[in-house]
Amino acid sequence: MADIFTTVQSSDLKVGRLVSIVGRVENSHESGVYISDEKNRVKITNIPRGTTGLIEVRGNVVGNLQIDNQGFTKFTDEEFNFETHRRILDFFKRFPELTSIKN
Repeated sequence: MADIFTTVQSSDLKVGRLVSIVGRVENSHESGVYISDEKNRVKITNIPRGTTGLIEVRGNVVGNLQIDNQGFTKFTDEEFNFETHRRILDFFKRFPELTSIKN
């Protein structure tokens, strides 16, 4: 059976949950990078330190604002609008079955 990753904002991260989150890489750390979705900074582990720009990360929440990467996508759209993204996610919170993707 395929893993299901729920699309969330950083404020909705809960330990043990499989999530998908979009953020802009701010800088790197010893085992990955930090991303920001304009609300919080999230530590991503098991991702190449040289990763830059806007990314969508799929992984397991392993700690407070920390995700263990299981796959990611780099976007070329540098004009990404986080406010619009937040509004869409808030809308889909009413319909949870529409906010999950299979990996």
